[in-house]
Amino acid sequence: MKRLLVIGLMVFALFTLAACGGNGDVAYTPSQESTLEQPPLQESPENHPPENQPPQESDSVGNAAIDSNAHGNSPGNLLTWGRFALYGNRIFFGNPDSETGFLTLYSMNIDGTDIRQVSFLSGEFINVIGGRIFFRAGTGVHNSPIMSIRTDGTDMQTHIEGEAIGHVIVAGDRIYWHTSQFGGNLNSVRIDGTDRQQITESSTRSTNIIGDRIFFSIGVDGAANGDVDAGNLFSMNIDGTNRLSIRDAASNNIIVDNAYVYFTAGHFDADLRLDYTEFYRMRHDGSGQEMVARVDMRVAFMNVHGDRVFFTDPLYVSRGETYGGKIHSIGIDGTDFRTLTDFPARNMAILGDRIYFNRDENGGSTGVYSMRLDGTDIRKYV
Repeated sequence: MKRLLVIGLMVFALFTLAACGGNGDVAYTPSQESTLEQPPLQESPENHPPENQPPQESDSVGNAAIDSNAHGNSPGNLLTWGRFALYGNRIFFGNPDSETGFLTLYSMNIDGTDIRQVSFLSGEFINVIGGRIFFRAGTGVHNSPIMSIRTDGTDMQTHIEGEAIGHVIVAGDRIYWHTSQFGGNLNSVRIDGTDRQQITESSTRSTNIIGDRIFFSIGVDGAANGDVDAGNLFSMNIDGTNRLSIRDAASNNIIVDNAYVYFTAGHFDADLRLDYTEFYRMRHDGSGQEMVARVDMRVAFMNVHGDRVFFTDPLYVSRGETYGGKIHSIGIDGTDFRTLTDFPARNMAILGDRIYFNRDENGGSTGVYSMRLDGTDIRKYV
């Protein structure tokens, strides 16, 4: 009888270890619900490519398998420097030091619990895909390599170094980057380091990748080089072929979803001061262009979520005082304008049903915050 009891306990122990995984970590279940009062996470917002969920399979080098249509972050979040990204029910973010402003890479559960440092390196243009965090390891174009690390903080890899790095996008199994903060040539390489390509000769910016097409405008440095298409909006195949002009006018803050291309256009008065900003949308081929909203202010950054446009006005510092930088929203039908913060904010990102951001202090980023989409329930995490 005792022998049978011992055998039974051994079998129970083996099953328990198998359930926890070979490394002793309990497998994470994305469907677990938050115990807080915050709104439930929308796993696939209709205005963006689906947020990546942690895959269950691995490739030959131990990284999680990557869906060819997966994106490491949404276009709107990457437009505002990509300081926040969502992967499953975990948020990865650049945490600014309160004194130096230097970023370090952190993660936390979507309910704000289990905050931990992933890497001592700084993180901008964060893309999380295939079980890895891809980011630009620095806050400037020069000497800021593209690196990646597993979501558990192990296996740091350098993908691109020794050259200027601007905007970074990870889509499918490829990394895309600009060679200038505000434009530059567009390049790509496979995640494994093979098949590097220079996609454009001209300077590009506001790049979005949807399916097998790239949407972009000609960079501002293109105008300095005499490019007559500076600011105009184009699309092309992901290999740079079949380039099409879809708008022959200056287009800013470009965000592309599965149905529309959104962008802003500023209008200036006789003294060349910005008078107002209009929000537009059109089909991927440039047809059906319509103005959806107008605000009597300059728009620095924009994001689109559901039936609303979220944006910030420009932030500037004068004589030690910070002005602007507030987060606003307006309906896509042009109604219901709201100012969501009464303080300056930076690096706005929309994850699920909350807006994540840093506050501004003397022209620098500090703290990690979130609020509901209507501006209520502001929370500070670090």
